[in-house]
Amino acid sequence: MAGLDAYGGLPDAIARHELMRTLFLPIIRADFHLLEDGARSIDEYVPVRSPLTILNGKDDASAQQAPPGVWEALSTSGVEFHSYAGGHFFVDENLQSIIELIVEKTKRGLEKDGVSFQG
Repeated sequence: MAGLDAYGGLPDAIARHELMRTLFLPIIRADFHLLEDGARSIDEYVPVRSPLTILNGKDDASAQQAPPGVWEALSTSGVEFHSYAGGHFFVDENLQSIIELIVEKTKRGLEKDGVSFQG
């Protein structure tokens, strides 16, 4: 958990709750694995056919390190970027607008595939 300090630390709601730590620490470890190993082997990946929507915190130094074109190389259908106020845990401060974006993207994808969306 010490490595998380560089990203703004672990949110208190997770750090103080044993069950939450048990649930989220494997996910966080997987993120670190991607940061450490995935960046070196990006050329080995086959691009996905789906469009990508990339979210990041404007103050997250780690998200600013991707060289130009890296994300675009991972999709044959385009990439869209959304930056939010905050650091690595920007989702906490922007949850409502992120939920609205996910709903919009899901609705648009369903409609594109001919599925009507009510709600």
